[in-house]
Amino acid sequence: MDWHEERMLVIAAKMYYEDSLTQSEIADRLGIYRTTITRMLQKARDEGIVRIEIKGSERVRVDIEQKINKRFGLKDSVLLFLLKKTLVEPPNWKRSEKQLILYWIPLLRTEIQSV
Repeated sequence: MDWHEERMLVIAAKMYYEDSLTQSEIADRLGIYRTTITRMLQKARDEGIVRIEIKGSERVRVDIEQKINKRFGLKDSVLLFLLKKTLVEPPNWKRSEKQLILYWIPLLRTEIQSV
């Protein structure tokens, strides 16, 4: 990639990720098609110009939930942790939700250990 192409990737990425412009707004400002901006942003990620990192205290929990969802074909799940054999649960949960959790705990132990 030559310096001009890299420069254009940096400009587009900066406008999108730092200035929060839409792809259409960037395309208008640079005088190119929106689909070209989409490809440029993807190339900026592929070339390591842009690196997206998701941080947060819930990151590990969400990763495990997504693996469980994929493994069991679920749309969504919420991973709750056991502290000293006591279920830590959100308030206002229905009895049926609690029963479902207690049913899944033995099944998930093996899955979670393999993550």
